Amino acid sequence: MNANEITLQLVDDHELIRRGFKSIIEAISNYKVVVESASAEEAWRDYLKFKPDIVITDISMPGIGGIEGIKRILSRDKDAKIIVLTMHGKEMGKHVIKLGVKAYINKSDPPTMILKAIQTIMNKNLNGRPTSVVSKPDATDIFDPFESLTKREFEVAMLILSEKTNNRIADILGLSPKTIHVHKRQIFQKLNISSMVGLTYLAITHHMIEFNPCNALSQPTFQV
Repeated sequence: MNANEITLQLVDDHELIRRGFKSIIEAISNYKVVVESASAEEAWRDYLKFKPDIVITDISMPGIGGIEGIKRILSRDKDAKIIVLTMHGKEMGKHVIKLGVKAYINKSDPPTMILKAIQTIMNKNLNGRPTSVVSKPDATDIFDPFESLTKREFEVAMLILSEKTNNRIADILGLSPKTIHVHKRQIFQKLNISSMVGLTYLAITHHMIEFNPCNALSQPTFQV
């Protein structure tokens, strides 16, 4: 590995997607994918082992999920440079940036977007603020009821939408099932809903999850 080489970690549960983005990234002579992770659980362990310059990760993954994976990496290295690359909607980007990621990109964006994000981050053009690499410039102007939630409530809401039980969410977040129940009640109150149907409808309407007739709770959508 030469001194000028930029090392990257790809995190996605679909091998074909990882392979595709790897070929795009490594078309740049000094960019090198040093590790591919198929889950969020693998991601933070692989990060500690390989210490890549940049992590490129999806959010919607089985297991603990991408948000928890990001949190675990940042808890071990607050300076980790993470790019979220997903199919999720523009509202989600604001929430992901709050976690500490550097950029949010939609998989439908041109490949040049991810290359631009890597270059911007590595050139240290951040001025102390999150990098703004967004496909929809008006993303910050959109009304988002999920902004009324705390960071913890938002995490719980996303895990609920990924069909995890209270006990499983408690296990992932290191909390008690009773605490998760309290968070769930507060989420419903703040969003003015009374059931999972209401939560799912809001999430689809505001592009927090992607509607799929075959799976109404498909992937959550994020952006910078």
